[in-house]
Amino acid sequence: MKNLLLVLAFMLSMGAFAQKPVDPPKEPETLCYLFYGFTADCMHIVPADWYYAYIKYDIQVCDISPYESTASVNQRIQDYLCEYGVFPSYVKIIDKRYAPPPTTGTPK
Repeated sequence: MKNLLLVLAFMLSMGAFAQKPVDPPKEPETLCYLFYGFTADCMHIVPADWYYAYIKYDIQVCDISPYESTASVNQRIQDYLCEYGVFPSYVKIIDKRYAPPPTTGTPK
């Protein structure tokens, strides 16, 4: 009986130390959207070279609510860009393409 109690105590002590360690809580994943061909709807956001009428951006937008629609995110970026002239801090520009204005003839 004494041996049985010793074995039982030994098994319980092994079980107490042989548990899986608890990992620290993970950071919540951030949701990112990609917008291809984003153009500014403001007339004053035009590069210094008059030849380029508009710029098409490929942008990555992170740290936004998963419940917010892409249309509202797009409008929020448009409003910020028109008001301040720069993209918000949560927007990363991936690519920028200049598009020339349509021409009807050659300038003289």
